[in-house]
Amino acid sequence: MEMMIDALTRLPKLKKRNLLVLSSGSYRSGIQAIYLEIAGAQFEIIADSYLPFTAEVRTLLDTINSASRKKASVDEIASLDRKVTSCFIDAAFTALATVPQAQKKPHAVLLNKMQLWRGPWEEGSRNGQWTFDIGSDVHIARAVKAPVLTDFITFDLLRGGRGFLPLQAGFLKIADLFSGDAAFINAGLLSHAVITDKKKRIILTDSDTGPGTSLMNVIAAEHGCPDEFDRDGSQAALHQVNEVCLDTLSEYDWFGRPAPKLAHLVPFEDLLTHSSFKRQTSGEKLATITALTARNIYDFMKRECPYFSSLSAVWISGGGALNLTLMDYLRAYCDPVPVKGIEELGIPPFAGLPVALGLTVNEYLNNQPVYCNTLVTSKADSLGKWVVY
Repeated sequence: MEMMIDALTRLPKLKKRNLLVLSSGSYRSGIQAIYLEIAGAQFEIIADSYLPFTAEVRTLLDTINSASRKKASVDEIASLDRKVTSCFIDAAFTALATVPQAQKKPHAVLLNKMQLWRGPWEEGSRNGQWTFDIGSDVHIARAVKAPVLTDFITFDLLRGGRGFLPLQAGFLKIADLFSGDAAFINAGLLSHAVITDKKKRIILTDSDTGPGTSLMNVIAAEHGCPDEFDRDGSQAALHQVNEVCLDTLSEYDWFGRPAPKLAHLVPFEDLLTHSSFKRQTSGEKLATITALTARNIYDFMKRECPYFSSLSAVWISGGGALNLTLMDYLRAYCDPVPVKGIEELGIPPFAGLPVALGLTVNEYLNNQPVYCNTLVTSKADSLGKWVVY
């Protein structure tokens, strides 16, 4: 315990830091482990791993999230917590196994837990959000033998935020890799946008934009795609978009609301029952919903960024970055602004958010501002909870 506390005390004084980011994706994906070496303005990904959730974890989550059930048992949630914790630890050691012995012990672990549930802190209340996360920070700290910083979303809610990961300072650091301003889109189950203003050193927009791959996955399962995903977009590319339906669905009320805004999966599923959508074949639905995802992201950026046409690029990360049809639609909508996968910056497709999180925490340790938006550029008393064993 004393050695761990000493390591934590020394952490802000280090000129070079090795930070291991462990980040959970959706329950249908897995754990991303990114090992960063950061020295001054320079950073390098020295190791990374991606560990899909085991069949046991996916089965447990399917059971707990089943619409036909109102409650999960304590035993089920405890079992899920233990299994997801094991996934975090396995992902950590898979990444650490590839680095030289001298670098195998990170100075800190940054843990973005799996969010099992999120909602009002009182039923029917709009005055606060409560989250329930999965993954034991204590067990991970003990296994990796490093202090763990976690509960980022909870602490953002406590400071009056909307419950987003603290990524703003990190994305400004990534933007230093190229000239000009840019938009960063993480197309996971939901899509999230961060748009930079490098001259002012602020984030113009930090907001959810709407559905990412979530609706595409539902229709891919209906269409009979392998593993219930249209991973590379090859199935959507075989079918025509219903333009009338696309225009109709694009008018969905939530899409037009101003940023910043927080998205939830369930309301968007109403789009799949719209009369103009139900009459299509499953192939047409897949093409149309893929185009809708791209159009919604584009409409959001165009509306929220007054200098959109002068952006140097739109950078895409998350599972959507691997969907070639989604990327083609985005390029068509955003033209002449280029749309690129974040791997062109040397960052793995799934690692946009974990890298930005690691760089943001490094700025926090350097006592620099981490919330860099148009309203406030501020330092943070704390980004989360430190855990030692």
